[in-house]
Amino acid sequence: VNHRCELFHVNLKTQKLHLIDKSTFGDISGLDWSPDGKWIVYDYPLTDRLRAIKLCEIKSFKTYVITRPLLEDFQPSFDPEGKYIYFLSKRTYSPCPDNLQFEMGFPKGVKPYLILLDESLTSPFIPQPKVEDKKLKEAKKPEDVKNIKIDLTKIEERILEFPVAEGDYAFIRGIPGKALYLSRHLHSSADEEEDPTTRGNLECYDFAMKKEETLIPKISFYSLSGDSQWLCYYGAKRLRVVKAGEKPQDNDSSYRKG
Repeated sequence: VNHRCELFHVNLKTQKLHLIDKSTFGDISGLDWSPDGKWIVYDYPLTDRLRAIKLCEIKSFKTYVITRPLLEDFQPSFDPEGKYIYFLSKRTYSPCPDNLQFEMGFPKGVKPYLILLDESLTSPFIPQPKVEDKKLKEAKKPEDVKNIKIDLTKIEERILEFPVAEGDYAFIRGIPGKALYLSRHLHSSADEEEDPTTRGNLECYDFAMKKEETLIPKISFYSLSGDSQWLCYYGAKRLRVVKAGEKPQDNDSSYRKG
């Protein structure tokens, strides 16, 4: 992606450059590769007010709009198991009264969502019948990367909302069986004493437990390793690497403060 709002694909073997997409309304962002390397997903401005999620099939370089935004759908990412595309969206609005202007405002309005890629998949938010322990253990064994099935017909109708409160969310990413996203609390621009590196919490939604919990408090950014096994986060002006999906322990001998 460049400053001219263009998205290019570069084949390192053939040294060929191909223009995938170009926008006349703003930057293309949120680029992420599918686990099998055959698709990319990104957010794209349709107009000066609407931003949607788009897919590109690398083999043909065909692009597809896969969401119908109310305002902005942004920061998409593939589930590492190839079942979903996660993204954030400004489409849930609960008005709050303003004590100064005597009007209604929308200080939050963002929620995490997912798209079912295979039309035969069911909602991960609905409890499923329990399986035997042996089958459960077999399901947890890591599998080699395989072709991801994406049914494009009516894909925009397979969008599911996470059962969490609306807020100010950012950086949604997936790990096996879980989704991670950053939630940021409202803060005053006049509060100069607040450390900007501690304004967010890393939330984790566990699909097996069907619940959300705070994984790491008071951080401003995080990033996952390529295999989604490790997580690096920045908070209180410090960097730390921990096992993805697990709460860090301060009594860990590998953790050094300062």
